[in-house]
Amino acid sequence: MLTPHSSVRRAPLLLAALASGIAASESPRIGNSHRNVLLIISDDLRAEIDAPGFGCTAAKCHTPNLKALGSAAGTTVFTRAYVQEALCAPSRNSFLVGRRPDTTKAWQFIDSFREVGPDWLTLPGYFRDVLNYTVVGTGKVFHPNLPPNWDLDKSWDNRMANGEWDGWMYPSEPHCPNKTVWCAVPEPSGPVGVAAFDDTQITQSAIRLLRNITALDRPWFLAVGYRKPHVQWRFPQSLLPLVPEASVTVPKHRLFPEGAPAVAFHQPINDFLTPFSDVNKTCGGVAAMTPNTSFSDACQKLFRRAYHASVAFMDREVGRLRAELASLNVADRTAIVFFGDHGWQLGEWAEWEKFTNFEFAARVPLIIHAPWVNSPARVSRNLVELVDVMPTTIRLVAPTATLPLGLEGTSLAQIVTGTNTSATKTMALTQFPRCCTAGAPLWEGNDCDDVNRTQFSWMGLSIRTDLYRFTKWYGWNGTTLAVNWDNSSGTELYFHHGDDGLSFDGDFEAVNRASDNLELAKSLEHILKQAYMASDGGLTGVVG
Repeated sequence: MLTPHSSVRRAPLLLAALASGIAASESPRIGNSHRNVLLIISDDLRAEIDAPGFGCTAAKCHTPNLKALGSAAGTTVFTRAYVQEALCAPSRNSFLVGRRPDTTKAWQFIDSFREVGPDWLTLPGYFRDVLNYTVVGTGKVFHPNLPPNWDLDKSWDNRMANGEWDGWMYPSEPHCPNKTVWCAVPEPSGPVGVAAFDDTQITQSAIRLLRNITALDRPWFLAVGYRKPHVQWRFPQSLLPLVPEASVTVPKHRLFPEGAPAVAFHQPINDFLTPFSDVNKTCGGVAAMTPNTSFSDACQKLFRRAYHASVAFMDREVGRLRAELASLNVADRTAIVFFGDHGWQLGEWAEWEKFTNFEFAARVPLIIHAPWVNSPARVSRNLVELVDVMPTTIRLVAPTATLPLGLEGTSLAQIVTGTNTSATKTMALTQFPRCCTAGAPLWEGNDCDDVNRTQFSWMGLSIRTDLYRFTKWYGWNGTTLAVNWDNSSGTELYFHHGDDGLSFDGDFEAVNRASDNLELAKSLEHILKQAYMASDGGLTGVVG
């Protein structure tokens, strides 16, 4: 039933849901208690944390709260989860609607899924309009303005827009002194301290929303988007000692993979070079950001330490959220779904930031906690994707719910509940566009962030199987907004035999083996084409 707080603005989406065979249902319960959802997204978080199934230790990766979450009964830690595009806006446009970038038509910082799916139900929108939840959010959930206005009218509770509750809070914080990429600064006490950092503001907003929604006799869905470890790496100075200088190393493979095509390389000029004085001047600038150059050891260690300290900061805030759940007596009936929106490269293969199809950009931690699942925590090595988050979250709290038509992800709920832990996909799909300049090397200035999608040059399509990563760079048809299968610029094949995901030394993608394995590459390209041509990605997995 719709509640008094339901708005007539929901009508078009709700009617669309009903037309798709989705009936509005009573709110899911555990006995006499509601099942709630806390969705937590960390910006730029690679799969290098101290938690069950991951290879980092507390000596460098100080994430005790993620470790505790991953160790809690009813938790499944997915150590091989992959994004559909390693860039904030397209990734969020993908996993929050359960569709791949080729369906959302959103590959950069210009377009959103609402242009092609004006009536699509988002993940929060489904909980609001179909499952009758109170649905709120804060921080960086959708990318700013993609879709417009955080999709407030179509996905979130109206009380966030009408002033009854906090409106959407997207934080800001001061620049580091001299606009460096990182700084450890004092953390004042009280409200001044909260206002000093992006993520403390987000936590405080989330806590206020939690106290509002838990006062209602209704199930709720809260989405929290943390900004760290996204640059700038600005964090409380008390956290820096948690990442001892002696624990930080330089990358083992500091130059671009041997034999890799030039188009696969990316220079993060706009995100990493131009905004920050130390990257741009002290550490060598653009001259240190080519396939065959790298920053000095000293600069790399500083950057890598600051990244991990920022992860520790985000982890601290996750701990504050979990503590609030406990204090409100709702932890035992609240599912927590935690993941990074994409990974990050810390100088491996001469790459920094995201913007590629390589393993460290594409792979993220995914931790799903369902306290009503009566089993010890488990680690899953199944290949999964962030496009699976939407159907999984729905089925986790409402096992018999009808999923929206058009979803391209697969529910992992049976893995989380333990009814089918061996079910798996055969591959994960990741892609990335390139916008090259005529007459320049393909690797130079090939950023597509603010380029009209009709003007892309190439699209790199990648598949990650159990043993291989295979990537092919195809020409782009700006009229049809699709790849030209008859025009390609490079092939990549990396062997992942023996890769348990614990190491970040980069060995498995240090050498492109495509030219030495032509038949295997041909076979994998055939599989890749079948997967990307299929409307559902050509993948199989758990249905339930």
